[in-house]
Amino acid sequence: MAIAASTIWEVRGQSGSDSNGGAFNPYNVNFAADLAATSATGGSPIVTSASYSFVAGDSGAFVFIKSGTNWIPGWYQIASASGGSAILTASVGSVNLYATIASVLNTSAGCATTASPTAGTWGIDYSQQAAARVAFTDMVISMSSSIQFTSAAFPVGTNYIGNLIDVVSGTGFTAQRVEVVSTSGMTATCDKSLGTLGSTGGSGKLGGCLATINAANLALNGGNTVMVKADGTYAQSATTTFNSNTSNPPSNALAYTRFLGYSTYRGDNGRVTVQLVTNTGLTAFYITEPGYEFRNFVIDCNLLGTSKGVATNSAASYLLLQNIQVKNFTSSGINPTGQIYCYIAQCEVINGTSAASSAISASGGQAEIFQCRVMNNVCPGIIIRGNETNIVQACLIANNTGAASDGIQAGYACIIEHNTIHGNGQHGVNLTSLSDIVQRVKNNMLTGNGGWGIRNTAGGLPAHDWYDGNFFYNNTSGTKNNIDDLYGSFS
Repeated sequence: MAIAASTIWEVRGQSGSDSNGGAFNPYNVNFAADLAATSATGGSPIVTSASYSFVAGDSGAFVFIKSGTNWIPGWYQIASASGGSAILTASVGSVNLYATIASVLNTSAGCATTASPTAGTWGIDYSQQAAARVAFTDMVISMSSSIQFTSAAFPVGTNYIGNLIDVVSGTGFTAQRVEVVSTSGMTATCDKSLGTLGSTGGSGKLGGCLATINAANLALNGGNTVMVKADGTYAQSATTTFNSNTSNPPSNALAYTRFLGYSTYRGDNGRVTVQLVTNTGLTAFYITEPGYEFRNFVIDCNLLGTSKGVATNSAASYLLLQNIQVKNFTSSGINPTGQIYCYIAQCEVINGTSAASSAISASGGQAEIFQCRVMNNVCPGIIIRGNETNIVQACLIANNTGAASDGIQAGYACIIEHNTIHGNGQHGVNLTSLSDIVQRVKNNMLTGNGGWGIRNTAGGLPAHDWYDGNFFYNNTSGTKNNIDDLYGSFS
C-alpha cells in the first residue's frame, strides 16, 4: 500500500534529518475522540485525553484537532506538558487552521468556542520539529499480522496515530516508511507490511522533519503536500527529478502533488531559496510526471554552465508554478515542454546570461503565463509555440538585451494582452507563424524595443482587428511590420 495521498511532509534544511519520519496524515480516520479542554477560549488552553497522558517530550509538537462539537480544527503547538495534560499555544495568529489546500491563521484566541469542550477528535503531529519523537530499536512484528508491531522501550499510544515511521533496519524488517494508522492497547497497526512475522529488533524513527527536498520527493506518493521551510539555503549539486505522481491528469485540485515554501508559518507565501552548486548541466526542478504544483521558491542557478531552473519532459502535463523566482541561469529559466496545460503565475525570471535560449520557453501544449516579471536577461524573454493556444497576460517583459532578444516570440496560436513590453533587444512581439485558430495581440504597451513594436515574420497579412488597442512609443524600427494597420494603434 502506498503512503496516503493526504499526507503532509515537513522539510527544514537547517534542523531536519532525512532519517526522520518526516510526515503526518491529518486525514487519518482513526484518531482518538476523547480530547477535553479547560480555558479553551483563551490563548493557553489546557487539554487532556482519556487514552493518552501528555508528557514533557511532547513539548514543541503540535496537537492536531480534527473535529468535534465546539472545537476549532487546526494545529496547536504544545507549549509545555506535564502530569498528563498539555498547555497549547492558541493566541491570535499562532494556529494553522485545518483547511484542505491553503493554510489560514486563526483570528481569535482559543481552541474551541466554549471554555470546556469534550469529545474532540485529535492526534499529535510530531513532524514539525527537528528531532524524531521516538527512535525505536526494539520493534517487534506481531506473530499474527505483519502490519502490527509493539515496542517495550517506547510503548505504543494513541499519540502515534497519523505519524510516519522511517524503518531503517532489523533482521526481517523491510526498510521503508510506514504510517501508524491505528492503535489498540500496546499494539500499533501500520498501513503496510513491516516484514516477516515475529521479527524483532526493528529500528526506525517516528516524527521529526526531513532535511532535503529530494528526500521528501523520493518518499512521497502522488497527491502529497510537502511544506518546505525557509530556514536557510538549500544547496543542490544534482538535478532533482520529480516523478512520483501517478495522477494523469489530476482528477481535482487535491490530486496535485504540492511543494510549498513558507517562511514563518505554513501558508505565508515566504520564498525558499534553492541554489545549484558545484556541477554543470543541472536543472533545479525537473518534472517528468503530471500533476505537480510548486509555490514560493527562489531558484538560483548560480551561473553554473547549462543550468536550468524548472524544466519538464513531454509527459509532465498539468504543471502549476506560482511565486517562483529563477535567476542566474545559463540555459533556460522556465522551460515546460509538451505540456497539456501549464500555468505560470506571479513568477520572476531574471539575470539569465547570453548563453541561455530564453527566460521562459513553453512549447508543445498550452501555457498560460500571468502576472510574471521577465527582466534583465541577456536572452529572449518569452518564447511560446505549440499546437494549443498559449496566453501571456498582464506581464512585465523588460530589458532583455541582445540583438536577437525579442520580448515575446510567438508561434502558432497565441493571446498576448495587457502586457508591458519595454527595452528588449529586438522586437517587442515577434510573430513567427500564423494560426487560423486564434492569434491576438491587444492592449499592450510596447516601448523602447530595439526592433519593431510588433513584427510578423511568418508571411501573410494578419487581420487588423486582432492587433488593436496597443500603445507604441520609441521602438527603433517602428510600430508594426507586415500587419494591416487600418486602425487600433496608439503612439
